[in-house]
This record gives sequence, structure tokens and C-alpha cells, in this order.
Amino acid sequence: MTGTRWSRTGLRAVRATLLALCLLLVLVVAGCARQPGGVTAELSHSSGDVVSAVASGHEGLRSWAEDRAPRHYVRVLFDDLIEQSLSAYGAVVNLDIDDAADEPMRAGVEDAMAQATRVLVAARSVTLLDRQDPRVSESLDALTKVDERLQQIVDDPRSAAGARG
Repeated sequence: MTGTRWSRTGLRAVRATLLALCLLLVLVVAGCARQPGGVTAELSHSSGDVVSAVASGHEGLRSWAEDRAPRHYVRVLFDDLIEQSLSAYGAVVNLDIDDAADEPMRAGVEDAMAQATRVLVAARSVTLLDRQDPRVSESLDALTKVDERLQQIVDDPRSAAGARG
């Protein structure tokens, strides 16, 4: 690879690396401790899907910022990650809650997922900027923070209740 011009081989290598990282993150999240059964398990599972999307987004943005991945590839990656996040959000919104006591937990998970999706959309948009723009670093920090919040929810979905906003 020379300059900012990417060869087909280079693009394939970047694509394969990012795909492998995404798959690894999915496997790690799938192996995370989940609460047994019911609403709690579904909220944990759906939150795990969003954790995976956010972590993959962080890696993709970092790769682009370090000039290891082309802009157009990372933007397509973010399109897929945003879709993944929205799908998980839809699963939570449509979850049948039988116990009113579970509603604050679901509402907190919804808020965290909505925030994660907003952060993913913002991260996608910073790829239109110069790599050295301070908003790129700010976006990486935002991805890290939302990832930490969601990881707590994966580990204990009940922690989302009362943690709205």
C-alpha cells in the first residue's frame, strides 16, 4: 500500500481483520455470564448484541483513525453495526413484560441502547472529518463509555433500573 491508495489485497486484509475482530467480540459477548431465564436473560442477551456492535465500532473507528482501514469500508461497517444495534433495541421494545416490576429495568436498557445507537451514528459521521480532528478522539471516548455502561447491563440487567438518562 502506498500513500492513501489501497490495493485490493490491502482492502481484503483490512476487511478480514475487522471481520475476525467482530466475530471474536461476538463470541466473547456470547460467553459472558447471563442471568438465568426470562426477561432478565433477554435483556442481557440483547444488551450483549449492542456491546458487540459498540466494541466493533470502536475498533473500526480506531483502525480508520490510525490509517489502517479505508473510510468507505468503516462507514459500511458502521451501517451494519447501527442496524445490529437497532435490531437489538427492537427486541427489547417488543419484549413481553408480565411483571410491572421489570418495567424500570427494561426502560433503563432501552435508554442505554438508544444512547449506544446515537453514539454509533455520531462515530460514523466523524469518519467524514480529518483523522486528526478532535471529534474523532471524542467519539472513541464516547464509544468506550457507552460500552462500559452496556457491559454492566449485560452482567446484571437489573442495574439498568433507575440508571436512566
